[in-house]
Amino acid sequence: MVALRSDKQVMLIYLYKRVITGICLCFVLLFASQVFAAPILAPTSSWTPAQTGRTWMDIGGVWNGTAEVSATTGDHVTFVLNNTQFPGINQNAYDIKPSVLLPTAAFVYVPNTASITTTGAGCTTPAPTVTATQAPGSPVIDFILSPVGYDLYAQCKMTLKYDIKVNNTGISG
Repeated sequence: MVALRSDKQVMLIYLYKRVITGICLCFVLLFASQVFAAPILAPTSSWTPAQTGRTWMDIGGVWNGTAEVSATTGDHVTFVLNNTQFPGINQNAYDIKPSVLLPTAAFVYVPNTASITTTGAGCTTPAPTVTATQAPGSPVIDFILSPVGYDLYAQCKMTLKYDIKVNNTGISG
């Protein structure tokens, strides 16, 4: 025996299915931003000469206004990587590996000048230590963070500072 449904029953079943589908869709959309979230990285950089007021880089050394200091320091570069995302699921920037491409190989990293600090409410682990290498004749500085695989958490800002100079092969202009 087949039971026949009235138009009213068919309409209620149809609406019931639509309401359930709508509730499920709202639930998915409500939490989708958390599931598919990603870090929001805001990088900035600045250059500060060793000599106050200078607006260029010296070729063949670094003058700080009083003395030649290229053996121990250079003009200062600051790179800031800020993860402005709000804390939640999948909002960290994983395995940070800084690397800098300088204009030419005449720009040289000054050894032992790299340092890193972290600030912000999301910085739940200590700042990594950093060393830097630049192969002779290469315009690339690679920064090695320890621990390897450093993660920049949401609401945490990493500030990388290092010094550079221009060797005698640099061309003015």
